[in-house]
Amino acid sequence: RHLSQLPVEPRVGKLLVMGALFGCLSPVLTIASAMAHRDPFLMPLDKKEQVDAVKRRFAGDAFSDHVAVLNAYDGWVQARRSGAEKDYVWRNFLSAQTLRLVSDMRGQFRDLLQDIGLAPAPRFGGARGGDDDDVGCDDYAHDMAMLRAVICAGLYPNVVAIDQTRKRPGFKTQQDGKVELHPASVNGGHPGYPFRWLVYNEKIKTTGIFIRDSTMVSDFGMLLFGGALEEGEERGDLAMSG
Repeated sequence: RHLSQLPVEPRVGKLLVMGALFGCLSPVLTIASAMAHRDPFLMPLDKKEQVDAVKRRFAGDAFSDHVAVLNAYDGWVQARRSGAEKDYVWRNFLSAQTLRLVSDMRGQFRDLLQDIGLAPAPRFGGARGGDDDDVGCDDYAHDMAMLRAVICAGLYPNVVAIDQTRKRPGFKTQQDGKVELHPASVNGGHPGYPFRWLVYNEKIKTTGIFIRDSTMVSDFGMLLFGGALEEGEERGDLAMSG
């Protein structure tokens, strides 16, 4: 019912609703707004290694392109408040224009959720359409396990299974079979991964099928917010069905 009242793409709408219901609305507003626009990171052809390093720094140990964008955005908000926006975006290969669009969209998404009763009205005199920190529904805004699970709920069934039984990890989806992680993704090129699932928003087809942006999800997150899990072929393995 709530989804039908949101005039947005279904995955974005589901992400917003789950973020509000599970108490991590502020980070979800940022992630959903970036999905609705584009990646704020610039990619100069002669600076790819530097950009990759910056994105990995923002991602930290989250194994998530979406968390990288979230942390980059939060840093930009602080830099803008202190008058250091120009230096911040230059050092971190970010588009100030895209970040401003994300900020505007956050306010619009928050208003939509308020209109259907899933987010409280701004306190302290905050205006509609504004992008302030006091969005409410944020008890678990800093809980990474909860944020992973909510991202999983929003992006399911866009799931990638990771096969780590061989020397080099392999990736596959139920729809496409073998896929690769995009070279610009923070999740590409790792020798191993802490979890066996990725959820993604976008894939592209060039010389192969590449997953552009992804977030790693645990078995528990997938069990609670994704498809059904059943025993795999090997003892102790889990496979996803549906």
